[in-house]
Amino acid sequence: MKSSGTYVIGHINPDTDAIASALGYAWLLQERDGSETTAARAGHLNPQTTWVFDQLQLVPPRYLPDASPRFAQIAHRYDTTTPKRPLRDVWAIANKTGGVAPVLNLDGTPYGLLSVTSLFNFLQEKIGAHQHPRLRTNRRSGIERPAQTGRPAPGRPACRHPYPDVANYHTPRP
Repeated sequence: MKSSGTYVIGHINPDTDAIASALGYAWLLQERDGSETTAARAGHLNPQTTWVFDQLQLVPPRYLPDASPRFAQIAHRYDTTTPKRPLRDVWAIANKTGGVAPVLNLDGTPYGLLSVTSLFNFLQEKIGAHQHPRLRTNRRSGIERPAQTGRPAPGRPACRHPYPDVANYHTPRP
């Protein structure tokens, strides 16, 4: 069955309130949002619900024997690149896709999947990590922070640590 829009359904064995809720919610979404929604049911009508529809002279919602999503409905098509394209292409794709760039051979078969992390690891391996002269890395946490030289940075006033006993390792003593 080809899907056009969204189907609103109740539970698998629908009773009258599940069917009525699907009808009401589909109507609300159409009126309020202008969305293309259709009430449907996931199971056969019970005798009570059939009687209600007969009495009100309404047509029951469409029966959907299988409401599970199909691959085509949930798949996203990403831009791709080839192994010979420049890294700027990979970077542009990764920015659009949330951090990944599919790489395909010229015949369309998969070659690999680059992530931003793998790209940075590659660059660090090939070029090396650049350590800014005013930064030092905390070996335990790997977090970079300004190097403490005991002197204020050029153009910045000297400041004292609020807890001098804790700050002895980087604050000059008078």
